[in-house]
Amino acid sequence: MADLIFKGRDAAKGFQVLDEVLRVDPSNIHNYVKLKKNDLLKKDELDYSVHIAFGLGCLAMAGVHLLLVSDWLYPFGFYLLSLGVCHLLEYTYVWRFHPGEVSADSFLLNNKGYKMAASAAIAEYFIESFLFPDYKNLAVCFVVGGFFAIIFQGVRTVAMWTAGQHFHHQVRDGPKDEKHKLVTDGIYAIMRHPSYVGWFYWSLSTQIVLCNPVSFCVFAYVLWQFFSDRIEYEEANLIKFFGDDYRDFQKKVPTYLPLIK
Repeated sequence: MADLIFKGRDAAKGFQVLDEVLRVDPSNIHNYVKLKKNDLLKKDELDYSVHIAFGLGCLAMAGVHLLLVSDWLYPFGFYLLSLGVCHLLEYTYVWRFHPGEVSADSFLLNNKGYKMAASAAIAEYFIESFLFPDYKNLAVCFVVGGFFAIIFQGVRTVAMWTAGQHFHHQVRDGPKDEKHKLVTDGIYAIMRHPSYVGWFYWSLSTQIVLCNPVSFCVFAYVLWQFFSDRIEYEEANLIKFFGDDYRDFQKKVPTYLPLIK
């Protein structure tokens, strides 16, 4: 059809075919082409998301394999499983509550610094395993870190699903959406930013599993700095949106993040 429309010798006939087949006004051909381009971009985005999801699924399954059969790499297997599950859950949340916003970025794998940090943690694990094999794969670290990684992954997931459509990966700093509601029940009655608490302690717990002292310290500092700045900025907007309601919530409910009131 495209060949007939755009390459045909008779342009008028091409527009006639376009009008008959697609039932659009021929004068809006540019709008039609723009819409088709957007459709193709959405399809490419969907294809890319499918590839990422498949890769994360493979990562998680590789983690399960190492966790069950390896006498040496089982902590690394747990780490791979945790990464795969975490990012698949992030995408699933957006797909469920914000289907119009879902994209490859919904996996939260679009941050270069995060990918560098994960790569550095993996490098530290294998380098230290080679240099100090007796100090890696400690059972106590695996049990304690694994336990808290599961707990705090659950905290983040419960937080996002409790807030539903009122939670977003990006801070909302524009005009207030009339549908935006201040969520103060459920897990939000215990901590003000449970999704941040979950991510912060989940990340540190994975480094305990790997017995990565350097990455643990670096993650703790970088994540604390990130969430400190983000919470300050986000709460300024929440006060703008909800006024005294948020100030009261702020006074009553702690963050449970170190040195962040």
